[in-house]
Amino acid sequence: MHALLESSQILGGKDIKPPEMTTKLIAPSVDQDDTQDISRIPKKYHIIRSFPIFPKDFADQGYRVYNNNGTWNVVLWPSANPDSRQDVQYLSDAVRLMLDELQGDTCARVDPTQMQDVQKAKTNAAHMIQLFEKRCSLLKIALDEITRQVSAHCTERGALLSFLIDDFMNAFKEIPKQYNSALKVMKKEVDQLRVSLDAKSMELDSQAKDLNEQISLMMLERRMEKEWHGQLEEQLKKWKQQVDTYKKKAQDQIKLEREMLEHQISGLRDVVADLRLENDALKEQLQFQRSEMLKSEKKYAEFEQQIQTMNKKNEKLQMQISKGGMTSSRAKSPTSSRVDSGENNQPGPEASLVDESKLKQLIEEFPKQKEMPLLTHREITQVVFGLFDQLFNNPNSFAPLDDFYAQRLLITEETPQAAADTARGFLLSLNHSEDVFTLASLTNDLLRRKFNDSIFRILIQFYGFFKAQPFQFNTVIDHNTDVPIIPVALANNLTQSMFTTVLGDDGVKDVNEQIKAVQIEERGKPPMIPIVNVFDLMIRKIVDHFNQKCTETLNNFSRHYTRYQKTINQRIPTDDPTIQRMDWRTFRDFMKPIRQELTMQELERLFFDCTHFSDSIASITSDAFDTMCVTRQIYINKIKVPGSGKRLRFVPNEMLSVIDSAWKNSLRSSVKKAITELSKSDQAQNAVVTLRALDQKLEETLKNTSAGPFCMQLLHEAASIIGSEAVSIASSLPIDKCLSIMERQITVLNTDSAK
Repeated sequence: MHALLESSQILGGKDIKPPEMTTKLIAPSVDQDDTQDISRIPKKYHIIRSFPIFPKDFADQGYRVYNNNGTWNVVLWPSANPDSRQDVQYLSDAVRLMLDELQGDTCARVDPTQMQDVQKAKTNAAHMIQLFEKRCSLLKIALDEITRQVSAHCTERGALLSFLIDDFMNAFKEIPKQYNSALKVMKKEVDQLRVSLDAKSMELDSQAKDLNEQISLMMLERRMEKEWHGQLEEQLKKWKQQVDTYKKKAQDQIKLEREMLEHQISGLRDVVADLRLENDALKEQLQFQRSEMLKSEKKYAEFEQQIQTMNKKNEKLQMQISKGGMTSSRAKSPTSSRVDSGENNQPGPEASLVDESKLKQLIEEFPKQKEMPLLTHREITQVVFGLFDQLFNNPNSFAPLDDFYAQRLLITEETPQAAADTARGFLLSLNHSEDVFTLASLTNDLLRRKFNDSIFRILIQFYGFFKAQPFQFNTVIDHNTDVPIIPVALANNLTQSMFTTVLGDDGVKDVNEQIKAVQIEERGKPPMIPIVNVFDLMIRKIVDHFNQKCTETLNNFSRHYTRYQKTINQRIPTDDPTIQRMDWRTFRDFMKPIRQELTMQELERLFFDCTHFSDSIASITSDAFDTMCVTRQIYINKIKVPGSGKRLRFVPNEMLSVIDSAWKNSLRSSVKKAITELSKSDQAQNAVVTLRALDQKLEETLKNTSAGPFCMQLLHEAASIIGSEAVSIASSLPIDKCLSIMERQITVLNTDSAK
């Protein structure tokens, strides 16, 4: 039975899994077994299954059933109707068993080297012939069984196969007869060959005698040649000594000449190196000039484009103002008031937008005039991914998604009214499909500003990963929604590499488990997931993480405020004592254990950024600190985008010393001088406007004597603007030390811009 379970590869080299059998080999009763009429398989290989009651199901299926001593036995194989794959498996196992039994009767082959081995070899040969006949009989039984199984499906095919097998076996039996006749012929040829070999042996003996005489003569000649060669070798040895002497003299002469040539070559190499350095310097100078020309041309083109855009916006704004006046006049009539009252009963999609949203202002200023059809999921995807593409490709134009969408509509649509109708239709489509379409829900949250700008930047950066060239070959577009679908393994690798420093290993692991829960699986393909689901899961996880961190940070803020409350009130007596606030020292002591990797200059800049949201430039309130926690992510490390080439840059230490000692006397005059110089150029008007705003901030900063070290950000912004416009402006700035540092900063900015 074990041999049946461990069947080998007999059927065409393929493994057929053996069935789970509850049967056993039982010798059927001789008087009750007529299976021999069905198959020629020996009875001891038959497969019988026993039942205590009559197996009606097997009897109905055509299996042979007989009673033996009160037990009903079913002959599973060989069956009367062998038309299943299981019959082939049973036959394969039975053939293997019969071959194994036949293999045990074989004997080792003996090569007849002696007389006693000859007799033994004959005996073995006779035994092998008997085994051969048994093997043929065994295979004939197996072939007859296969013929019977084939006949179950097609009688004609079985008859043809039986005829071919019988003919093949008859031809196979003729082989021993032909072998015996050929053996007799070979014996006669061997006898004739033996006679010819004896005659040849006698002839070779006579030839060997003659050859021995010739060898003796040749040995004598060899001895004489050896003596002659000895004399020649002595002569050659003398000549070789003379050649070595001449060769040594020639080598010394060549070595001397080579040293002279190498000295000359080294001198020439130095000259070539100097020429190459000069050439490289000229190339760098030429490349710098070309880059400057390209930057100037690029800036000129950008300014022209900005002017055209501003002109276009001015025209549209004028149309908007004119139509807005007409709309407001119509709104005063009783009819329009009734319409408005009817519409107010059903608040539109703008109700969920924030009050300061440009998109909400656009929709409210231009009431609905055209009913827009609801967008499909494919159309929603095209609009949203188009916004993401523009924000990723133009990071300088970054804005909240609702404001960015409003600006885009005012530029692309023909009229502000059409832009308002398009926006209203888009918002209605999002509200209608957000329950079943993840991208609509995510976009709705971004338009309602449920996620702050900092988290929205993370989304755009994360979206940029899937726009990169290496990942485009791993994405598949869903033809129903046009949403890219990526392998789950790729999504897990990206989330782990980008957000481990933000969320930690446990947070990323939680997100990957959520991704696995919504993955799409198809047979024969790796699991996939739409990138929209990845965005949604990752952004919501980051929001929860930020909220938790922000809560912890604000709690720490309150504890530090309580600890240093008396000291802060003494240092800043003019501020409202009822508001929680931090001065510079308290902020520094609080931030050091939280962000140990930040330097003192970075902490000062962070404190100055916080003061922009506070009621004082010398301290930061709890509300201002809360805003910084959300927008600047002060409690996590900066997220680095691979390949972006961007990095945070702070004012160097020597700049702080200059600002601390001379900023009151020189900083504002430097900015004013830059404004004067840049005003002469029509292309630098945008920079002039920004510098004027910085000048106004400087004027407010001068009024506070304790804000000196924290005006470095203003100087840094001014240097950035000046450096992006013209390096020549720096030559007119006062204070030599400040000028050299600012020129260095401008050079860094220009280098990064060229890159």
